[in-house]
Amino acid sequence: MKRRIRFVLTCLATLGLSSEATAQRAPDGKVLYLAKCSTCHGRAGKAAPLYAKKGAVDLNDPDWQKERSDAYIKETLAKGSPGTAMRSFKDELNAEQIDAVVKFVRTLNTALAK
Repeated sequence: MKRRIRFVLTCLATLGLSSEATAQRAPDGKVLYLAKCSTCHGRAGKAAPLYAKKGAVDLNDPDWQKERSDAYIKETLAKGSPGTAMRSFKDELNAEQIDAVVKFVRTLNTALAK
């Protein structure tokens, strides 16, 4: 058993896929949020005025945070929100990336918006 583990670790290291390297490949929700969401929702979750008029919400609003489940946020990221400027990201983000964005959105709060 120990030989097998050593063999697998050696193979991964040889391929450049050490546990450290694979951990670094996990999607970064903040980076994805800043790239995909911050134009409308702001860097700290406070919607830009132009986009607020088009339906963009303040993601850092404590009431919004309490009233929305992770499943709701995931679905909105994947499908968009009809009647608003919120578009679908299902063709741009995979499930793991969407989960990472949801986790980051959950860190937003009004203290960051100041």
